[in-house]
Amino acid sequence: MIQKMTPSTKEIDFQTLSRSLLDIAWSFGPKGLDSACCKDLGIAEFLALDDISRTIDYPVHQVGSTLGFTKSGATRIVNRLVTKGYVSKRTSGHDGRVCCLDVTDRGREILSEAYANYETILRRIFAGLDSTKRDALRESLIQFSTLLMQEGSQEGNR
Repeated sequence: MIQKMTPSTKEIDFQTLSRSLLDIAWSFGPKGLDSACCKDLGIAEFLALDDISRTIDYPVHQVGSTLGFTKSGATRIVNRLVTKGYVSKRTSGHDGRVCCLDVTDRGREILSEAYANYETILRRIFAGLDSTKRDALRESLIQFSTLLMQEGSQEGNR
């Protein structure tokens, strides 16, 4: 019996899909957008800075677990952010044994600039789509990101 190809059973070209995702990651990473994104930050530093900015009393050790780096790798990222003046270290008010990170005004400024650049690019791209496609793309990207993060957290638990 020949099965009719439907969208759910149609073969997916994973190589093209993978390349498209790499192109997106490159374009929205610190070296994309003609390096307009993140000044002197690498992608790991940018992601760490963004995560730190969203949390009060952000413990240093959380950088490694959030990004999936070793303790040594996380320490290097944090030290670079401190040296560049984007974060500062302090002792936790709850536990004197814990070192916490705070984003400095300079760090908030670079995040603000980066997201403003991203917004400009996304507005330009989305403007070329009709509202149905724009909404579908937005929802698809959010859903894909959510699934990807869930997959990543499950990988860490295996």
